[in-house]
Amino acid sequence: MIDNGAYLLVKKGDPSQFATRKYLTKDRCTIGRRGTSFLTGHYI
Repeated sequence: MIDNGAYLLVKKGDPSQFATRKYLTKDRCTIGRRGTSFLTGHYI
């Protein structure tokens, strides 16, 4: 469903580079806090 590269990037707490991916609008995720999951919006 998601690629490991994108998931690991969010786990590292660097959503700034992840914001350019299409997953944001597709899954309606909330990015902004360090180390948050783009699927649930909760801390990993």
